Amino acid sequence: MYNDVNSSPHYIDDTLVGVRLAEVREKEFTLYVGKLSPNTTNESLRNFYSRFGQLTQCNVKLDRQTGQSRGFGYVAFCSQEELDSALAVQPHVIDGTEVEINYVTREYDLFVTSLHPNITEKELNDFFSRYGELRKCEIEETSPVARTGFVGFWSEKDLLQALSDRPHIINGQMVNTKQKGNEFSVFVGNLPSDATDDSLSKIFSRYGKLVHWEVKRDRNTNRPLGCGFVSFEKAEQAVQAANGGPYILKGRTLRVKPGKSLPLSKKSFE
Repeated sequence: MYNDVNSSPHYIDDTLVGVRLAEVREKEFTLYVGKLSPNTTNESLRNFYSRFGQLTQCNVKLDRQTGQSRGFGYVAFCSQEELDSALAVQPHVIDGTEVEINYVTREYDLFVTSLHPNITEKELNDFFSRYGELRKCEIEETSPVARTGFVGFWSEKDLLQALSDRPHIINGQMVNTKQKGNEFSVFVGNLPSDATDDSLSKIFSRYGKLVHWEVKRDRNTNRPLGCGFVSFEKAEQAVQAANGGPYILKGRTLRVKPGKSLPLSKKSFE
């Protein structure tokens, strides 16, 4: 059963892997595109939606057995303005077919902690993709001796199915897990082309502990997209960051906006 989150373990390379359910939160600027023509490809989907702004993700979902289109896909923009511009112009006709679009509002993520150094992203992806299509699968070096995996599903059903099989084993080692708390994010735009994740950390860590920070990059070329996100441990820290500034990085004034879960003013905390 999907709600039984404490049943059989997950093992990868004979090691018990710890898995915890991330806070289900609003997804950043993503459209679901349904009723696609069987002829629509990643390229034709990207060609249509890139007119509205920079895309951080664009893919048609394929059947894993046949390789054929499942008739839907996802498109992620770099900003709320770009998403809004896409929503404002309807209907959307791609490859001669009028498609159905919806704003994706939820994410379903697992956080896999204390990964053994020999576990690769491919192994992590292969293990968890048995439960369903993955939206993302990444490993971050959170410290010189600690590694954290981020596994994102497209559906709650797939996420809960994966959770029902925990705890997880990798290389015979049991991993401690904990519930993920809230994350409070700001969008950072107008970044210079050579901005790095470290650049964001140095600018925004003055406001408090950072949970996650990244410069968004094109998945195919790894080219920076001129924007990023910074997540804080506390809402008031993110609000202070959104209301701070101006922020100058290599001669450019950064555009910083609060995430959709945040109030627009720090007065809410006074």
